[in-house]
Amino acid sequence: MDDLSSQVRELMERTARIRSEFLLTELQSCSIGLAMAHQALLIGDREAAQREVVFVEKGLHIVERLIPVLTQTERSSVEARLAELKTLLETLQADITGPG
Repeated sequence: MDDLSSQVRELMERTARIRSEFLLTELQSCSIGLAMAHQALLIGDREAAQREVVFVEKGLHIVERLIPVLTQTERSSVEARLAELKTLLETLQADITGPG
């Protein structure tokens, strides 16, 4: 029984680590998407910028849905990065819809 408990604990730790890595990767993908949208906007391609915005919105939504299962330490850092990306996204969306 002790071996089973150990295996379950290891599996739970591994799942938590993979989930954390996934969220960090998703946040990095969103950051890259925002950078690509910004570059597209700089060259005047609003359609490409908007496509990237849609991608980023989906990614941020995924992160938001998984926040409740994180530890408090993980949650704090993920929420901070999420807030940064949302601010950048809002600014970018305003630039896309602005005059020009």
